[in-house]
Amino acid sequence: MRENVAVELPDVSRWIVCQIGAREHYALPRALHRVGLLRALVTDAWPPPGSAFRLLPGRIGERIRGRYDEGLSDARVVHFTSGLVRRELANAARSRRGRWDILMERNAWFQEQVVRHLLQSASLKRNGGRPHVVLAYSYAARSILAFARDAGAITVLGQIDGGAADEQYMKAIWARHAATSPPPAFAPARYWDNWRAECRLADFIVVNSLWSRQLLLDAGIEKQKIAVVPVLYQRQEDNGAIDRQYPEAFSSSRPLRVLFLGSLNIRKGVLEALVAAEQLRGEPIEFWFVGDDSDGLGRMATPMPNVRWIGAVPRSIVGNWYGNADVFLFPTHSDGFGMTQLEAQDWGLPVVASKHCGHVVEHGRTGVILTEVTGPAIVDCLRRLLARPQDLAAMAREAPNRCRRFDQSAVLPILLESLARAVRAAGIIRKVRNS
Repeated sequence: MRENVAVELPDVSRWIVCQIGAREHYALPRALHRVGLLRALVTDAWPPPGSAFRLLPGRIGERIRGRYDEGLSDARVVHFTSGLVRRELANAARSRRGRWDILMERNAWFQEQVVRHLLQSASLKRNGGRPHVVLAYSYAARSILAFARDAGAITVLGQIDGGAADEQYMKAIWARHAATSPPPAFAPARYWDNWRAECRLADFIVVNSLWSRQLLLDAGIEKQKIAVVPVLYQRQEDNGAIDRQYPEAFSSSRPLRVLFLGSLNIRKGVLEALVAAEQLRGEPIEFWFVGDDSDGLGRMATPMPNVRWIGAVPRSIVGNWYGNADVFLFPTHSDGFGMTQLEAQDWGLPVVASKHCGHVVEHGRTGVILTEVTGPAIVDCLRRLLARPQDLAAMAREAPNRCRRFDQSAVLPILLESLARAVRAAGIIRKVRNS
């Protein structure tokens, strides 16, 4: 079934989306497919129902099984699942290597597969003289965009974060917490060299937040190439049945339940949240930390009676935590967007978020935006909510409505209109490479 999109389309044919993994749960290719604009999704793994790859055991099998979307069951999907499985098994058998080596090898492998497919399939052959749009995501895009550009396609870079300036910003954050946890190994220079080449090869760079846009500008990326397009979000129909109840006053028997869900690391503001928990000891408030403890910070939560450190949980039960919490805490230092904000709002949860991510929260209406990411700022915010349960109740009623600003009908026209402006402004006329 095809849907109409109320936007003047540029003089282009259809989109080829190249992505590793189930990025944003395949929201963009699914939306493009629904309006008849998807030529192909090219991805690393795609095991439809009945595929033997779904029977793989262990972590590899678990990852593979999540790489499918029923909304694309009748779309053209090109995948390299067998090659990915061989690589994963080979990597597991090798001696330990650095994270960046593994990541960059994976990205290079994916690009090689995509370019080979595009070359052999003639997928970029123009339709009635109109160029296709090729979108690839940052850090796994350089070869793809170079080939597509030579073939006469319009090239789009999906920038997943703030790029090189984000790393510089986070270096200062990690240095601040060096006594608590050593900083990670930072990306090698060639990683950022590749990224800058991607930016040069892109006709159009999509970021998901004003924060990411500012970081790209700080890194010297051309302003006219960058467009802010929020992430696409498909609402969960079963979430609307939640009737969230708040007491007239919180107490030791019914504390304010604060949920922190996602990666439990320094980037996401876990240390500042733990500082807040320490300062709020003795008050009727409980913190739930749910997610992967990649920085080993759980040791700091053990002695706190008002903290439940849950750790990683299966995706299938995440809804239990959203459903039973009173407020969602997202004090990230830097995020390209922060999809968990939308998930929380969809569940009718007020959100306390930082400014350094996608603009989801309507301050005072569906949650609170922190003035800064510090323990005292979080304490001040939570104390105000603790004293006014009625405010939380009002925010909870409004929260699901906020998600409508991020559905296909709202976001896809922004993307297409931004592309049309970029094409017109650049006057892109590119000849197809002779082959």
